[in-house]
Amino acid sequence: MQELEQKRAHLGSHTSPTLRAAMDRKIAELKTELALAERAAANQAANPAPQPRRPPRR
Repeated sequence: MQELEQKRAHLGSHTSPTLRAAMDRKIAELKTELALAERAAANQAANPAPQPRRPPRR
């Protein structure tokens, strides 16, 4: 994502507005995915799933 943001920042004035808009959409999409993944990881850390019990030995 950082690399994409750097490339977007270094685009020249000759770059098409369509390409700029596509890059902006992709950056926003990646930021959203990252935020959701961080939120899911924090939620899982706060509420860990119980470990399954092993069957008793006979």
